[in-house]
Amino acid sequence: MSKIHSREQNISALRMQQNQYISKMIRLCYDAHPYYGHLFRKLRLTPDDFETVSDLRKIPPLSKAEYVSDPEAFKLKLDNMSGLTLE
Repeated sequence: MSKIHSREQNISALRMQQNQYISKMIRLCYDAHPYYGHLFRKLRLTPDDFETVSDLRKIPPLSKAEYVSDPEAFKLKLDNMSGLTLE
């Protein structure tokens, strides 16, 4: 097996693993992240709009000013997230 073929297989396997977790991570942000939950609703995005890593392009870049203006909005609120798992 060539190094190039092996590298491509590794990248493909990694991408598949990332895609398996993306919907769960977006669901977590939608439900428990003040900033991104608000942003998703403002943009009319739901967790169902994110199936692959490529879908992350739907989220606009975050500016430093946005973060600095309200750093508390970037802390997950897990109070009502019982049973949270990524498995």
